Amino acid sequence: MIIKNECSNLHKRIMRHVQHGLDWINPHDLVGVERIRLVDKLPEEVILDLKVSKASIIRASHFAGLYRRKNDKYEPQILLRIPLILEDIHPWLMHTTVPTLLIARVLAHEVGHHLVKQRGYVFEPTERKYRLDKWDEYEEEMVDRYAFEVVRRMKAKWKYKFGDSLIDFLSDWYAEKARLHYKNTRYKLAERFSRKALVLNSDNEQAYLCYWNAKKNLEEEKAAKRKSVVKTKGSYEQFVSSRKDFIKTENTHTNSGFRIIENVILHNECEGIIQTLANLKNKHTRAGARHLMSVPLIADLANDERLLAIARQELGKEAFPFRATLFAKSGKANWLVVWHQDTALPLRFHHEETGWTSWSKKENIWYARARDWALSRVVALRLHLDPSTEENGSLRVVSSSHTLGVLEDDEIKRVVNTRGFVECHVGKGGVLVMRPLLLHASSKAKTDVPRRVLHIEYADSLRLAPNIELAVV
Repeated sequence: MIIKNECSNLHKRIMRHVQHGLDWINPHDLVGVERIRLVDKLPEEVILDLKVSKASIIRASHFAGLYRRKNDKYEPQILLRIPLILEDIHPWLMHTTVPTLLIARVLAHEVGHHLVKQRGYVFEPTERKYRLDKWDEYEEEMVDRYAFEVVRRMKAKWKYKFGDSLIDFLSDWYAEKARLHYKNTRYKLAERFSRKALVLNSDNEQAYLCYWNAKKNLEEEKAAKRKSVVKTKGSYEQFVSSRKDFIKTENTHTNSGFRIIENVILHNECEGIIQTLANLKNKHTRAGARHLMSVPLIADLANDERLLAIARQELGKEAFPFRATLFAKSGKANWLVVWHQDTALPLRFHHEETGWTSWSKKENIWYARARDWALSRVVALRLHLDPSTEENGSLRVVSSSHTLGVLEDDEIKRVVNTRGFVECHVGKGGVLVMRPLLLHASSKAKTDVPRRVLHIEYADSLRLAPNIELAVV
């Protein structure tokens, strides 16, 4: 196998770092790879070979590594974009194990792709029978695991463990700089520094959240320059002209923070759920019932493939139900819900992470006001056991308000007055999908017709961070 340098200005120690990274990869896994090319950017012939859309090529241009499978012109090869892998790494770090770790991580990832193309799997032949419908996503998950295993073995040596600590420190430092730039509305710098943090450590959640928020704000600024933004004020009628228009527009855009899906659950199933919940006298409060994941029927419903598919589509990955609550409103049990965001999460343990506030304990479960990065990994499915109408106090939401982060009371009032709201009318068995940071409220019921909603929340993982785990309630 040949290691070929095609970079214009390669540091003299890079070839040594590449070789040291290769030493940690099983030689049998490299069988068939003709060469490893060190490049500044994607060569022209690679872009031509991709034969994909312009958008896909732009995405590929951000890849630190690329695996090229065998074709008529060449044998399998791996491209490493050294300037991107080692972006802004200080020259003195070239004398540490930091470059070796960063290069080995990308190299191992591409070797994982090579294994899939050569033998159809990464670790075990049985892998292919899982997730056939989404093999591309599953392949990425498996090659990430392969890279993780390579780096894990490296970190058993103290010098690589120290290098990994340096990487984490630099990533956190860039993420903090990004946060400060974002706080001061310098979104371009925030995007730049958060991207640097993610290049070093793709699991840096603060950097991840800052990157996408900065990117979104930059896009909004560009859009504002191209055309004047028309601000919508007032009621549901002013926001959308008709129910039909609402379904065609807001419901098809997940960026609005909510959507309505009708007829998810059959009517007779709704009646069965209502009957089961009516028998749970010990869990009922004036507003409904909480901590319902302990009820077998509700737990089974939360894990029903019809609901899981919706939650996965929204979260973009796996979905795990962790909280189920019944909201029961009628003329007899009636209340007004002011504009607010759902910021409290149930947790298995108390922790000392900064930014988690308002700790309390209810029925032996810890609750805390969560950080916005954690809430961005949660989605709620409101299953309507009765039709929701204006007369029985349907939910009102402010479109796209979840993108503003956690808001204080005065900010909430300003956003509602500026943006207006949408009243969400949902039929029996329908689901309203919404993000927890979406501003929402509801008025008192004007009729005795009940409005019972089963509010089930999902997260992409129950473990949000090494020491932060959601409780299932």
